[in-house]
Amino acid sequence: MPWPRPEAPAVTGRPVLPRLWTAAAVLSLSLLGADAVRMSPAYDAWLNQEVKYIISPRERKAFLQLANDSERDAFIAAFWRQRDPTPGTEANELRSEHLRRFEHANRIYGRGTSTPGWKTDRGRIYILLGEPIYIQNYSGYGKMYPCEVWSYQGMERFGLPPAFNLLFYDKRGRGEYVTYSPISDGPHNLIVGFDGRIEDFQNIYDTINQYNTALAANAFSLIPGEGMAEGRPTMSSELLLQNIALVPTRQVKDLYAERFLQYKDTVTIDYSTRYIEGRSQVQLFFTPSGQALVYALIQIDRLSVNFYEGVYSTVLKLDGRVTTPAGAEIHQFTKSYELRFDEEQVQRINDSAVVLLDAFPLIPGQYHLQLLLRNETSKEFTSVEKDLLVPAADHPPFLTAPLLGYELKRDSEAPLALTPFHVGTGQLLVAADSVFARQDSLWFFAQLFGGEEGLRERLRLQVRVWRIQPREMVWEKAQLLNDALRGGGNLLLEIPLQAMNPDYYQLQVALLNPGGENWLTGERDFMITPMARLNRPQVYFKTQRALGTTMIDFILGTQYLNAGDAARARARLESAYSQAPNVGPYALAFARLLYGLKEYGRLESILAPLTEAEKPVQEALQLLGQKHLDLREWRPALVVFQKIIGTFGEIAAVWNEIGRCHLQLGERAEARQAWERSLAKNPDQPQIRELLQQVQK
Repeated sequence: MPWPRPEAPAVTGRPVLPRLWTAAAVLSLSLLGADAVRMSPAYDAWLNQEVKYIISPRERKAFLQLANDSERDAFIAAFWRQRDPTPGTEANELRSEHLRRFEHANRIYGRGTSTPGWKTDRGRIYILLGEPIYIQNYSGYGKMYPCEVWSYQGMERFGLPPAFNLLFYDKRGRGEYVTYSPISDGPHNLIVGFDGRIEDFQNIYDTINQYNTALAANAFSLIPGEGMAEGRPTMSSELLLQNIALVPTRQVKDLYAERFLQYKDTVTIDYSTRYIEGRSQVQLFFTPSGQALVYALIQIDRLSVNFYEGVYSTVLKLDGRVTTPAGAEIHQFTKSYELRFDEEQVQRINDSAVVLLDAFPLIPGQYHLQLLLRNETSKEFTSVEKDLLVPAADHPPFLTAPLLGYELKRDSEAPLALTPFHVGTGQLLVAADSVFARQDSLWFFAQLFGGEEGLRERLRLQVRVWRIQPREMVWEKAQLLNDALRGGGNLLLEIPLQAMNPDYYQLQVALLNPGGENWLTGERDFMITPMARLNRPQVYFKTQRALGTTMIDFILGTQYLNAGDAARARARLESAYSQAPNVGPYALAFARLLYGLKEYGRLESILAPLTEAEKPVQEALQLLGQKHLDLREWRPALVVFQKIIGTFGEIAAVWNEIGRCHLQLGERAEARQAWERSLAKNPDQPQIRELLQQVQK
């Protein structure tokens, strides 16, 4: 009988709840449809003229999906901000240089032709590459079309050769020079009235060489020194011409365009123009009891801070949201990190990065995770998105993705509740970029989830490290799986790197069945840098000191409630409330559940600490008032709603309930006054206006 393989995960549906964040579904709009978006001539000119050659396809697609001029203005600001070489100053040197090139191209290369200068080939190249170091003009040769050769150097950072030439020729004799390609055009096209064989390259070379040797060399290759070396035009010239068009996309990380489109309705305009890319890791972790935790890491390489009275500081805010495939919100949170630094720490940040960690429990199901990190000082933001599958207890066994760390901070005591990236014996410091130095130890971590009793005794663990190119195995360890497990299903191995040369590697982990076949596998790429040491980022996370499992019960109970599973929600929320009845959020969540189940008996006592406090909680008062309404307890309900108005001010919906109570008590004049107050606050209430007319009769 063949060894059974783990089955594909089952997906269960969840009830749909209102969406709070803007969906990314707009990204599915096709370019064909997007091109049909109407915009004013000014924005059309910006898109299709001013930045036509430097805007990436991703940026263009995002711009065409914007709904109004306000969004377009914000996008244009973000477009130039992403290209600003000195973001801390008022000047944007790249934008100024681009506009200068555009104006120069229009003024110089449109002369003597009906084509605007920016549209000509020379104008396009000038806008893309700027001033050549040298221009050689070849004209007045009887049998040769007029030609120009532009010479460039020092553009290797854009993926171009160290030195290259570009040849333009007046193909139609009308004064408009076009780009020449040795492959696409062919050297024979530089000769007026050429009537020979176009594949007779030696004859063509000799013909051009009669007029000028340098021009003959450029006719066959735009790379200095190649010339006729291959006996025909070289392919490297064609690659050069293709790569020139890619120069602008190599100057900017254009992921910001999609993030701008996705979050423009979530963050304010001052944030939306300041997207910065970050690195991230999201990992599922299972406690010995089988509870799933989500570990999240966000690394930002650039951190702006305030400086006041000798202290550097900033505030980072992390918003998290977990939704089902249908869009139902299961979990949501906001955390604030007030960070302070001394001079040495600021220098470390400048030399490395800052890492924020988070952890939270999650109930079984299939989800989409969104994390939004905002810097309150610089109004910059970055985001993380990840699809998650949290298996139920009866799910087929599987191996979590390998996690690679550079240090294990061991501890002898049980971890504080929800310590991010705690792997049982300590907190693993994770390398977000998977880059290590040779003196590092690489810590490999993974977990085996599920499986029937006795399964682990029959499996073997095999961990290998391969050099990627050329393919070569450089490290291996194989052992019985049970010998490798450290508590529950935890796999934790320390792999020394001293004997490995700087290069790109891949770690492979496999669980082998008794027949030696790969049953469960995983892999992760990493790099060993030639640098002697790495400046590791500073790590921050929220220390969450909950008593026992109280906070976890509260979070999971709220998630079950959002998922529509009242039975599991009740067990968790009642547990959290019984352990800490004086904690407002626990009491309120449990009361909310009981109200939904129409179990009114305990509501008043549970809510009393919140409703009778010196500063009462509005939602607690509203729940209590609604409970009285459901039970037709008009006078107690009236007292509660009047307390809401007295504490929190004019609220139209609350005045409506006060009017309802007065009417049920036969107090028509008081009902009329309440509804008049409601309409004064919100006139657009036709039903209340109709009720008011009825009580006035």
